[in-house]
Amino acid sequence: MKPIDGRKLRGAALLLALIFALTASRAAANLSRPTGGGDENRVEDKLSQSRRAVELNPRDADAHYNLGIAFYDQGRLEEAIRHYRKALEIAPRYATAHVNLGIAFYDQGYLDGAVLHFRKALDINPRYADAHYNLGIVLEEIGPLNEAIAHYKKAVELNPDHVMAYINLGLALYRQGRFDEAISHYRKALEINPRYATAHLNLGVSLNEKGRLDEAISHYRKAVEINPQEPKAYYNLATVYEQKGEIQKAIKHFQRNCDLGDKDGCDNALKLARPPMGR
Repeated sequence: MKPIDGRKLRGAALLLALIFALTASRAAANLSRPTGGGDENRVEDKLSQSRRAVELNPRDADAHYNLGIAFYDQGRLEEAIRHYRKALEIAPRYATAHVNLGIAFYDQGYLDGAVLHFRKALDINPRYADAHYNLGIVLEEIGPLNEAIAHYKKAVELNPDHVMAYINLGLALYRQGRFDEAISHYRKALEINPRYATAHLNLGVSLNEKGRLDEAISHYRKAVEINPQEPKAYYNLATVYEQKGEIQKAIKHFQRNCDLGDKDGCDNALKLARPPMGR
């Protein structure tokens, strides 16, 4: 089954998918990231304004923090890191600056640094839901998984509408074989956002593990309806139809998976379409 990866760091705010015979889905290594964004002109304007603020008051922690976000929005991680560090030099208890610095380190692949600063943010503010979420994402990559689960649980306790945290919590529980609990958290994500294709896909994977094939099919179909370009949903549909002996439907969905660029779907469609030897 192929689940989807719900990871996304959340910045001042990570997401995951499952991988086995079927295909589930992660909510996308998505940390809760800083948000500035906008079109290119607005990003440049923000950078200019933030630089000006730092020039006017070099000891303003907020000015350095905002300049860090402006550089981050342009993918200029080293400069973003420098200004997040400067903000923290001026204001060591600036929790959101610790989170955004952690995200920049995560993007550089420096996971120990990310963990360090997410933990520092939580030392300052233990009720910072996105810091718990982001720390959970990194810990899921480097371990221990039980600690990642604990932080995802804390994130949803503090922010009951945190859809991505429910997705990642479900996936982490799935990885431990705790399918009923995973199902519960995917359903919670869908209560918040019924059109979240990743939640439908991952819920289908967990239902399949429980032998609830018709329910799994229903959620894979919903994932396809919401996002017709998601190859994992077609692959999973095909796999369940093959399990049920509905070979023509399996071939159809493996072929659609193949059309979307998954070689496994191509191979499986050909294998099922080819008559067994000796007939």
